[in-house]
Amino acid sequence: MREGRRAVELVPVENDALVGPTMIKYLAMIAAWTGDKDLACEQLAIAVRPPSNRQLWSTKTLAVWDPLRGRSTL
Repeated sequence: MREGRRAVELVPVENDALVGPTMIKYLAMIAAWTGDKDLACEQLAIAVRPPSNRQLWSTKTLAVWDPLRGRSTL
């Protein structure tokens, strides 16, 4: 979690509209993996805000988001 938060700090969305949201998405993945569903959802909501071009389609298909859907990845 610490490294994910640090990555978001190093590349804020205000400075890089492409990489910044990606770092936020990765922080959301880390939060989902560690069971912090609230933080994961909060970060996803931030990652898709303009000026981001990110979309949430992957949350419906990728196993990495299973913890947010209540399914185990094992």
